[in-house]
Amino acid sequence: MGIRVGLGAYVWSSGFSTKYTNASSYSGSNTNGLTWSPSGNDIAVSAESGDSLAAFPWSGSGFGTKYSSAPTLPGQGECIDWSKSGNAIAVGHENGDFVSVYNWSSGWGTKYTAPTTKPTQDPDSVQFYPRAL
Repeated sequence: MGIRVGLGAYVWSSGFSTKYTNASSYSGSNTNGLTWSPSGNDIAVSAESGDSLAAFPWSGSGFGTKYSSAPTLPGQGECIDWSKSGNAIAVGHENGDFVSVYNWSSGWGTKYTAPTTKPTQDPDSVQFYPRAL
């Protein structure tokens, strides 16, 4: 079991314990959002700059090697959520469409088409309906 702080993580068992080694190859600055895959085997993060969207495998020993970048990176990631089935990731960001959704299958897939009616500003939260996808 673990707890995340920024992009660091700590073992948790009735309190803080050992800190896991930091994620390698991550250049995100000001991590704003984090979501665990439904299986608990992956972590996706959104950040203000650098790697504005990144994902890592996760195991009992901590972070694995960063997955290749998403095909189209949004600028200034604000929030992020994994679909309950684990096959899509939504990210809210500060520019363009304000929300993007990517296919996921052991790595980033294609970006879904943006909504026809776009949000009017960057979101503070994104979340899939529990029965979606």
